[in-house]
Amino acid sequence: MNEPQQVNLNIIKDMIDRLDSIKFSYDGEWRFKIYGIYLEAFSILQALGLENNSIYINNLKEVSNIREALGARKDVFRAKKTLLQSTLRSIQSFIRIHPTGNITNPAENNTTITEDIVSNTKRKNLNPSNDIFLVHGRDAEMKLDVARTLEKLHLTPIILHEQVNEGRTIIEKFEYYSDVNFAVVLLSPDDIGCLKSDFPDGSKPRARQNVIFELGFFIGKLGRNRVAALYRGEGTDIPIDIPSDYVGVVFIHYDSQGGWKLKLGAELDAREYDVDMNKLK
Repeated sequence: MNEPQQVNLNIIKDMIDRLDSIKFSYDGEWRFKIYGIYLEAFSILQALGLENNSIYINNLKEVSNIREALGARKDVFRAKKTLLQSTLRSIQSFIRIHPTGNITNPAENNTTITEDIVSNTKRKNLNPSNDIFLVHGRDAEMKLDVARTLEKLHLTPIILHEQVNEGRTIIEKFEYYSDVNFAVVLLSPDDIGCLKSDFPDGSKPRARQNVIFELGFFIGKLGRNRVAALYRGEGTDIPIDIPSDYVGVVFIHYDSQGGWKLKLGAELDAREYDVDMNKLK
C-alpha cells in the first residue's frame, strides 16, 4: 500500500459542490458526470491509504455501475448522488481527524474513522434519499400539516421528538438524525424579542432559539439551496424577526389557502426530488 498523503479539504468541498450542481436529465448525461466524480473520490481514497477500507469501497462500488443505469430513472439518480455525497462528507470527516493522512494502525480505518457511515446504515432502515428533516417550534398544527404534506409526496419527515433516543443526549440525537439532503424549517411566532434599547415597544414575534440554531446548522451543512423556511403570519412581508445573516434562504409564507404547498413542492422538485404536484392540490 502506498504511503498516505495529505489531501486538501478544499478539494473535497469542490467535489461536493460540483456534485450538488449536477441536474437530472432524461438523456442520462448526469450518469457520466457523477461517474467522473466517483473516479476522483477513488483516487483520493488511494492517496489517503484507504483503498482497502471496506465501508468506503463498498459505498463507492454502489456508485461505480452508474454508467449502465437507466438515464430516465430519477430515483436512481437521486440515490447514487446521495450515496456519493455521503461518502465525500465522510472522507471530509476523516481528513479533519487525520489531516496528514498518517494512520499508525490501518485496522482503525474500519472502525472509528468511518463511524458516520456506519451510524447512517443503522438508521431504522430509512431511505436517506427521501428523508426531509423537519425543524419546528411549538405550533403543533403547522408541524403536522407540513409533515402530512411531505408524506403525500412519498417523502419521510424526520421529526426529532418522534425518533427513538437510544440513550443519546438531545444534541447527539440531533446530529444522528440530521444526515439528510433537505431541511424544512418552521418559523412560528412562539417567542417575543428585540434589542434591549427598543424594549418594550420594539418587541417583535420570533421563532424559538433552538429553531434558529437548527436553521443555521442546516444552512452550514447542506447549503442555502437545500433549506426552505416556512413562516406563519399575515401579509406578504415576513412578520417575524429573522436574523439578517440568513439572507438568501428561501422563505415561504405559510398561508391559510395552502399556496405554500406548491411553493415547497417546487423547491423540492428543483433539488431532484420526484414531486407529483397533483398530490398537493
